[in-house]
Amino acid sequence: MDWKRFYAAELADRRGRDAVDAALARHRGGDPRLAAALRAGAIVSFPHVTVRDSADLIATVVETLVDSQAKRIVALGVLHGSVLPAPFDAWHASLRDNTKKGAEAFGRLRGAFVDTSALVTAFGPIEETNRPRVDPLLHDDPAVLRHEFSLDLFLAFLAASARAHGVRPPDVIRLYVSAVRDPTGGFDTAASLAAAIEQLLDDDTLCVATGDVAHLGHGYGPDEETARLPADEDELTAMLGASLRDMHDAALDRHDFETAWDIGTRLRSDQRQILPVIAALLGRGASCEPLALRLSDYAGINDRPRLCFVAAALNLFHPRAWTSVDT
Repeated sequence: MDWKRFYAAELADRRGRDAVDAALARHRGGDPRLAAALRAGAIVSFPHVTVRDSADLIATVVETLVDSQAKRIVALGVLHGSVLPAPFDAWHASLRDNTKKGAEAFGRLRGAFVDTSALVTAFGPIEETNRPRVDPLLHDDPAVLRHEFSLDLFLAFLAASARAHGVRPPDVIRLYVSAVRDPTGGFDTAASLAAAIEQLLDDDTLCVATGDVAHLGHGYGPDEETARLPADEDELTAMLGASLRDMHDAALDRHDFETAWDIGTRLRSDQRQILPVIAALLGRGASCEPLALRLSDYAGINDRPRLCFVAAALNLFHPRAWTSVDT
């Protein structure tokens, strides 16, 4: 599946465009409590599943960002290994090998790939912004991102929201997090990458992230695993929510990245590489406030029997010192 083309086609279709506009209208002005949390240093994470299942979640975030008049956004994207061009795809496949080849691959991929270029969405343009200063962990290689799609829906919603408000979209620095776990199982790179990202954050800049937190069922896991999954979607969602709590507690609160990685691997979570970076940005003792969790049915899209789900979550990651503000 060419996922970049798939999601572009969703947005080009009138039904997709109407879904975007309707979701933005439902959440016009955003969520004041979410805005306060972001201003206090929280990071919000949204999905990139089908427009049908992600529209309200992304719209909540985007309307909050635009209404709060954020001047700049640092958006942490997923670098999907399945869409990498050669030779990056081979290097990505070698990351799991604790060998000389794996170490060499990690050296080439560690950190994040940066995109600050202008682009045209289905709802208008996102203008070019200044690139971050040179850093060995912030790579400039547009070819790597040619087929990457994880922030495409977000950017389209951002352009649509800005147009509805009659304002220019905020600047967006897109950082597609690549590899932070080295082949020996160490996570030192996460702290180093977080330090580089911190240089981009100031009072006029808010940080967001994307990631589909689980991939479950036919086409994603082995048949014996799929057979053990609850057939009832509510039960499956509850089971998934418990695993996600364990993953977030391990990564954010305790900085037990190995445990979080193991849970994320079992769930086939997009955020295995991103979570340690978010944890380093927020500091030990951070927490996740789950705002929404739903299962997006990909059986028809992937031409698979049910069950075949991608989990769409809206999560708010709070720094340790955050205090709830009711607005």
